[in-house]
Amino acid sequence: MTPTPAAFEVWLDEERQIIRQRLHGTLDLASFLQLIAASGACAQRLHRPDEIRILVEEDGMGRPGLSMRQVGLEHLRRPGLKRMALVTTSRVARVLFRFVMVASGGDKARVFGDEASAIRWLLS
Repeated sequence: MTPTPAAFEVWLDEERQIIRQRLHGTLDLASFLQLIAASGACAQRLHRPDEIRILVEEDGMGRPGLSMRQVGLEHLRRPGLKRMALVTTSRVARVLFRFVMVASGGDKARVFGDEASAIRWLLS
């Protein structure tokens, strides 16, 4: 079966000062780099660009390749990134994201089953 082509949205939740990412389908490295660049543009518009909070909602993201996992690790280690929350119901995405979190050596990221819990944690 052919993976669903990648689509994503990135925007700044002005009120909460959270960068929001919504992912659909399987991202390739080029799409992932575009998503990171769009997030960086949003970060420049934050009141405190040194305290970046990102809410990622994924729907069928697929299995990232090694190069994407490496870029993801670099992204988690980015100066200024305070917290990143992934909202997903996918067991595969949860396991892969937890692996990346452990490999990053930090506690900046967590996985949630619902948006409200993720937002509360991001803002705490």
